[in-house]
Amino acid sequence: MKKPKGLPMANDKKEVLLSYAPDYLIQALKPLLEKQGFTVTLHREGLPPKKSFSLIIHAPRDAAILAEWTRELLNKAQADKSRFFLIRFRTADKLYEEAAGFAQSLIKNAAQNQEVAAFTLSLGRLYGPRVPAEESGALGYLLKEFAEKEFLTLYGDGKDQDYYLYLADGAQGITQALNTPHLSHATSLTSPLPVASETVAKMLFDLGGGRHEIRYHRGIAADEEQGPPPGTPLTKFKALTSFQDGVMAALKEETPLLKAKFPRLSLPSLKVKDWSAKPKQKEEAAPARKFTPPGKRSLILAALLLPLLYLAGETGWAAYNLQKAKNSLLNFDFPAAQTAFHRSSGSLGRLGVVVPPLKIAADLSETAANVSATAPTLSRALENLQKSYQGEAITPQTEEEFKSLNSSVDTASQDLTVAWLNLQDLSPLLRGYTDKYANLIQEEALPALSFLTALADQGYDLLGYQGERNYLLLFENSAELQPGGGRMGTFANLKLQSGAVKELKFFNESDFKHISSPLGKFNNISKFVDFRDGARAIADIFLRGDKTPTQGVVGVDLRIAQELLRITGPLTLADFGNQEVTAENFFEVTTREVETEFFPGTTKKKRFIQALGEGVLQKLFSTGKESYGSLSQVVWDGLREKRLLLYFTNPTLYLPALENNFAGRVADAEGDYLYPFDHNSGTKGTVWVKRKIAYRVFNTNREGALRGELKVTWKNEGTEAWPVGNHRNKTSVLIPHGATFLTELRSSSGEKKLQNFKIGAFSGKTNIFLNYDVTRYITVPPQEEETLTLLYDLPQNLNVKTSPYRLYLQKQPGTVADEVEFIFEIPFGYAATPTAVPAGFSLQSEENKLILRGNLKTDIEFLIELKER
Repeated sequence: MKKPKGLPMANDKKEVLLSYAPDYLIQALKPLLEKQGFTVTLHREGLPPKKSFSLIIHAPRDAAILAEWTRELLNKAQADKSRFFLIRFRTADKLYEEAAGFAQSLIKNAAQNQEVAAFTLSLGRLYGPRVPAEESGALGYLLKEFAEKEFLTLYGDGKDQDYYLYLADGAQGITQALNTPHLSHATSLTSPLPVASETVAKMLFDLGGGRHEIRYHRGIAADEEQGPPPGTPLTKFKALTSFQDGVMAALKEETPLLKAKFPRLSLPSLKVKDWSAKPKQKEEAAPARKFTPPGKRSLILAALLLPLLYLAGETGWAAYNLQKAKNSLLNFDFPAAQTAFHRSSGSLGRLGVVVPPLKIAADLSETAANVSATAPTLSRALENLQKSYQGEAITPQTEEEFKSLNSSVDTASQDLTVAWLNLQDLSPLLRGYTDKYANLIQEEALPALSFLTALADQGYDLLGYQGERNYLLLFENSAELQPGGGRMGTFANLKLQSGAVKELKFFNESDFKHISSPLGKFNNISKFVDFRDGARAIADIFLRGDKTPTQGVVGVDLRIAQELLRITGPLTLADFGNQEVTAENFFEVTTREVETEFFPGTTKKKRFIQALGEGVLQKLFSTGKESYGSLSQVVWDGLREKRLLLYFTNPTLYLPALENNFAGRVADAEGDYLYPFDHNSGTKGTVWVKRKIAYRVFNTNREGALRGELKVTWKNEGTEAWPVGNHRNKTSVLIPHGATFLTELRSSSGEKKLQNFKIGAFSGKTNIFLNYDVTRYITVPPQEEETLTLLYDLPQNLNVKTSPYRLYLQKQPGTVADEVEFIFEIPFGYAATPTAVPAGFSLQSEENKLILRGNLKTDIEFLIELKER
């Protein structure tokens, strides 16, 4: 194992101190460590042994021990020159969580100060044989009730979720983390998806053959949800035990009389409980009782409760099948998804008689089932690309397959639009519950289907079945941020023919530096603010230099490759000293390899990017169907967050890319508009620089004029060492056409006035361009920050009296979730009513202000209705 940079090498002894671990974890973890040749010493109380260890694993479940002994054991790890791991459990104990937060801060400081190689492993909610029920959350209590009682209790509405981790998988993941180089200081081990309590109860109801009654305590809230465990998911960790198999193993431990098999039903059934029967003296696992004629009071209770029990059963079954459908889709198992959607549609349809929104959900579930029937066209297309890249024969597809998919998706899009309209017609009371789903349909589902419809419509041509097709892949290094995303020095030509990868060839800027185009020079490609301009220029340069016409250009932020490595695992570059590239060290390795020993004419950068690209693609095309869902999510997020930018010469494909904001265009937005974008000037440390955008709008006179104050802050969180050091940056801002610039930009220190700027026009906007000479960059030293302020009057047609006020804030490609604070000061004598808050943002009202805060992952639009009081 390589020595972590700046950290002491652990001693060579294979000695492990396992400190204060609970018995169930010791029994699962100790054999695995011993199998790897470690000698394990248990530390249960008092001072730790004086002898030195190569590895210290601190895993207390007691909050006091966690708070008291973490610092002592960190000191011992430093003295022993050993690595230190804190195991952080998932629990609802707030005292434990506070102690864990304190311990984790100690670990982070020790690691940052290079005192010791220290890490935190946060586990999902553990369950399985020997794990106490009280430590397994809602699942543990339900398992205990399953074994001891004839009912399963759900608190609240049963929708509370948790991330569960089978004990044996957790122990295996810990041993994997111990052997993982370049491990994140805060790493998580858990299942990829949460499971709702209602889903667990439904599954247990099914496993128990309907022997149990599901009871809802709606007046008692469930435990507060905590989200996924904190930390970066462990690369390549995958739980080997399915959730159902793990539950059955835990049940064998809880209910030995049930042995290995449980009765299973294809559909849930409801029993009428004998309300007149006397309570049993002792509860035990027993066959279901025969129905006994109830008394008059029992009949009244049954009449009241049976509808509720029916609804509860149908709701649980629908939720169970929807979760099953979702998991099937993630695994590209479309037949299983189709069946699950059909089943959930039936349950939701019956519930829709009582609850109208569920009838809408039933229709959507049926639509999803119909799409699932034709969706295998997509998986076959991906499999063909995968096989052809590996040199294997493919199974050609027909044009009719793509037409069928197009028709199915187009119908789904229409059904979804109808569903959205029906949700708008619901009563205000019901809309309080359904608005978030309506927003999801409008903001994500409809754009996704719109783009998928175009891909299906043109898929036969897109994949080269009607002739060879060429697509340029531009690799944009966002560590060197430029207006179009990141500096582009390397690109590849992907040649497709008859549904197969015919060729993937890499090129470097030196290959085309001598080629001139009236559309632009090669080294200016990534400086274009509008991606279409840069895409057209590189396509024309490639045509002039390689004589190959292209049908599309795709801008690929290197963060896409980084995210792919999180799914596929690390890769080793044999031609570069067997360098291992992981998701965690991706930018560090890439920046070092492409920039050191670089000089004009050298091929090192091209060779490295080619090796990196081929390595990622090799990993990508070696994945199975079980990873298709994760890969699709990376692509979808990349399109929405501008890590993937698209340009096509085919207008049928390009128009949906434009409409869904996948094309990197400067938005043609009405109302107030703001687009700050940076140009990193030679330094390579953008990934270590955090940017905050603070924008305030306020009224200045009785005529309703509005003024904007923009503050952009750059915080350099890097070190003095290369590739960070001083962050040098140019910046520009696009604001509405007709805005009046009032003041020069001034640094936060107030010492230098940055007067060398230009005011121009671009794409119908006013462009404030800070055209600094080399002495007038925005320079931010390591561990410092710099703020620049811009003050301007908005155009006369944007004022208080022309309600609503509308703001469109545009995200720069290559940036990652800039912090945003927008303050709208409500004019005196007016009432302000905001529209829906953008996803990922929060809205607060303070005195006469509306304050919108969040992280800018996509472009956002925000409206405020203004009325005189």
